[in-house]
Amino acid sequence: MENLALQGNTRAWILVVFLLFMLQGCETGVSEKQPNFIIIFDDQHNSRYMGWTGQGEGIKTPHIDQLASESVAFTNAYSSCPVCAPARHSVYTGLYPSQHGVIHNDLPLKEEISTLMDLLAENGYTTGNVGKMHFAPYNERHGFQYVLNHEFFADGSGISHFRPWLEREVEQRGIKAERFPQCSKTDPPGDWLFSVNSLGFEYDLPLELTSEHWVSDNAIAPTGS
Repeated sequence: MENLALQGNTRAWILVVFLLFMLQGCETGVSEKQPNFIIIFDDQHNSRYMGWTGQGEGIKTPHIDQLASESVAFTNAYSSCPVCAPARHSVYTGLYPSQHGVIHNDLPLKEEISTLMDLLAENGYTTGNVGKMHFAPYNERHGFQYVLNHEFFADGSGISHFRPWLEREVEQRGIKAERFPQCSKTDPPGDWLFSVNSLGFEYDLPLELTSEHWVSDNAIAPTGS
C-alpha cells in the first residue's frame, strides 16, 4: 500500500504539530495483510514551509521530505473548511460541515453520525489519538480507544496529559522556564492571540520537553506504554 502525503493550502502564523493519531492493528482479529494507518494533522500549516515543496528558503524538514519522496503527493488539495475543528470532523466522517453539524469550533458532532474510528474499531483495529483533538465536549472520543490529549489552553484539570508531565519534568530537572503555554481555557488573557505564552511562543525548554516532541514520542510508543 502506497503512502499518501497531503500538501495543504491553509495559511498560518505558526508551524506546530498538535494532533497526531495512530491507528494500529490489534494482535488478534486483524489479518496481517490489513495495513496500519497513521494520520498526521498539523494545525495551521502553510504548505510552503516544507523542504520538499522548495518554496521556503532555509526550511529543513528531512523526515517529511523523505516521506514525500516515497509517497503519492496531492499538491492541489483543499480543506473542507478553513476552521480547524470542522475540517477535522470532515476527515473523521467523510462529510461536509453542513452535514456533520460542526460548522465552527466547540460544537458537538451530530449523535447519529459514526466516525472513521468507529468503523476501524468494528473491524478489529485499535484506535488512538495523541495530541489535540478539539472535540466538544473535551472528553468526547468519537471512537478513539486510546487517548493522550493536549489542547491549546491547558491547566491541571485534565484537558492536557502533556501539562502535568511537563510540570513534573521541569521540577525534577530544576528548570526555571519563563516561556511555555500557561493560559487557561476558562480565563485566557485578552491579548492571547499575541501573548508569548499562548499560541505562538519561544520555548525556554530543552527540545525533548516541548509539546511537539511529547506528541511524537507518545504517538510512536507502543500502545499503553
